Amino acid sequence: NLDEGTPNRFVVCQGSEMVLSLTADYIQFLANFIRDQHLGQYVQHDVIYRLRDQFTGIVMAEYHIDANHAMYDGSGAILHFFADVIGEHNYNLTAEYEGLACEMTLLPLTINVVGGPVVNVTGNNVICAGDTARLTANAYYTNTALGEYSYLANGLGFKYIWSDNPNDTLDVNTKKVTEDGQYMVVVFDSVSACTADAEFSVVTFGGDLQVTA
Repeated sequence: NLDEGTPNRFVVCQGSEMVLSLTADYIQFLANFIRDQHLGQYVQHDVIYRLRDQFTGIVMAEYHIDANHAMYDGSGAILHFFADVIGEHNYNLTAEYEGLACEMTLLPLTINVVGGPVVNVTGNNVICAGDTARLTANAYYTNTALGEYSYLANGLGFKYIWSDNPNDTLDVNTKKVTEDGQYMVVVFDSVSACTADAEFSVVTFGGDLQVTA
C-alpha cells in the first residue's frame, strides 16, 4: 500500500506483478493537496494517477478516477505493472487533472527487482534399507549485486518446503529420509517472495525393499 509518510521501498522477484494500492484516506489527502494547488477550488476533471520511471519518464501504470464520485467514495486506487528488469528502479507517483497540462509529483517509489534464487540438492542418493539419507538444499543467488539485500546470498532469508511434508515451512535446509522416492524442495525467499525448486531421487536396496531406477 502507498500512503502519506510511508517509506515506499520494495524488493520483488523478477517477473512479479506489482499491485500498488493507494488507500482511500490517501486519495482524500491527494484531493485536498490538488485543491490547494488550485486556490482552494475543486476542478471538475478526472484525475489520472501515473507511475513514471524517474530516468526515462515512461509510464509504467496509470489509474483514472472519475471527478464526479470516485475520489471520495472510499474505493482507493490500484496500479498494476510487471517488474521485468533486474536492478534498482526509481519511480514517481504523479497526479494530473485530465485535460490540464499540469502533472504533479506526489511521492517517490523505489523497487529493487532481483533475479530468482538457484537451488540444488545434495546427499546420498543410494542407501541401504533402514539407513537414513541426509539431503541438503543449497540455495543462493547468482546475482550478488543486490545492494542492501545482498545478505540474501547467504541464505538468511530463505524458507524451505519439502514435498513429503508440504504443510511445514522450515528455516533449516536439511532433510533426513529413510524411504526411496523422488523428493522436491521449494525455496522461498521471505523478503522478495522469489521461489525456486529442485528434485532429488533416493534409492534403497536390501531387505524387502525393491530397488528403483
